Order: sequence, then C-alpha cells, then structure tokens
Amino acid sequence: MNRHFAGYVFDRVAEIYPIADNTGKLLEYSHQLPPDVRPNRYAAGPFCQFQLVGLPTISGVYAITVADELKYIGECVDLSTRFGTGQYAYIAERNCHSDGQATNCKLNALILSSAKVGDVITLWFHPTHSHKAVEKTLISKLVLPWNGRRNAVLATAQGGKYMKKRPNIKSSALAEVFQHHLEQQFETASAQGKSHATICAGDLHMMVGGYPGSNHRMPVCCRVMKSLMTPTDIILKAPPKGAGASLTIEYRLPTD
Repeated sequence: MNRHFAGYVFDRVAEIYPIADNTGKLLEYSHQLPPDVRPNRYAAGPFCQFQLVGLPTISGVYAITVADELKYIGECVDLSTRFGTGQYAYIAERNCHSDGQATNCKLNALILSSAKVGDVITLWFHPTHSHKAVEKTLISKLVLPWNGRRNAVLATAQGGKYMKKRPNIKSSALAEVFQHHLEQQFETASAQGKSHATICAGDLHMMVGGYPGSNHRMPVCCRVMKSLMTPTDIILKAPPKGAGASLTIEYRLPTD
C-alpha cells in the first residue's frame, strides 16, 4: 500500500501504537528534572514507548499520518534507528533538557495524545539518498501541523492550504522576513537565559521596516506572530480587530 504526497510515493511501513498494560490502558510516563536543569518546551510530556519491528535500515523521508491526515514529514539516514528506543520510541530524561532532543519529545507526546483518543497512526516511507533535499521540498509544499513554527509560517503565507497554483511569492517572502526577525528575538532571549520572550507587533515591524507608514504590513506581521504560537504561549494584549501594533505575545523558550 502506498500514498502520494506532493508527487512523491510513500510506502506504508508500520502502524504506531504505544505499549499498553494487560487491561489495554496505554502506559505513559514523564521525567522529574532536577531544579537546576532548564527543560525544553516539550519536556512535560507525558510520553509513551513503542516498538516497531522490521523497519528499513536505509535513508529516506518519512511521513506520519493520523486518522488518514498527514501530520509530519522528516528525513533520516536510517529509519529503524530514527524510530528506535534511542530516538522517537522512548524519551530519556536527557532529551528533556533545553539542549536535548526537543523534537523527539514533541513527536512522542503527539503520538501518545493521538493514540489516547483512538486515532490510527501510520508511518510511511520514501527511500532516497537525497533525503534532506526531498524533505525540504515537501515541507515547502505541504501544510504539516506537527512540523513546528517554520512550516506554520509558510502555511499562513500561503493561505493555510496546499497550493496547487504558484503561491503569492511576495507575501510568502515578507512572512519569511518577519519570521527571521522574530526568531532572532527568540535566540537572543534564550542566550540570555530567559524563559520567555515578550514580543510586540509594533516593535517587530519597526525592526523589519516600513512601520510606521502608509505602506505598512501589520496584518502579515500579526499573522506570523500568531502562527508561531504554541499552546504554552500567551497573548498579553490583543488589538480590537485582531491585527495591530499593540498585539503582544509572550512566547515560552526555548523554541524548537
């Protein structure tokens, strides 16, 4: 059985189902980190453990679907290793540190969350030696809810849909500029050891330029800011119409 994603053929290789106890209840766990250890944003879990047997030991691009909906695209040198106990299949305490494997924590927790509501989680694989290039192409063309902030920005710039026609390059490029400056603020705050970065739309737009002025692009700026939010982030101030210079968001750090 196979599926096509943006022109690439993926073979179904496994269904992912977390380990359960003898009553069928899914087993979950989390880690209590020492007080002097700064966690990454997905460290709270909860996490699960699963075991996938017979996965290919070759390079390629993998896809995860949940209830038949595409959620994530990633690349690997060895699919069996990527979905083994050293990476996605079991989350060690060290992965939960701020300099640990935040993506592993995120994917594992999302898999558990989906399994708990009974969704079928399927792993698909496209073997290729050009795995990094193919992954980049797919991420640029598809809306992938689990791929994090960068993919959300591209989706926002392109209207939140897979674009069969050529996207609005000007709008997409501008969203990328706002994203770049916003991520610089995240990096600066994280380097200073801060747990949050508080960003105001007016300040962000002034960094990019064109504001204040009659040709400002404040709606794009605000859409990008909101698209990079995760459930732990907070809108501290919301303009009456939703998009304005006063929009202020507190982002939890570190970002992924």
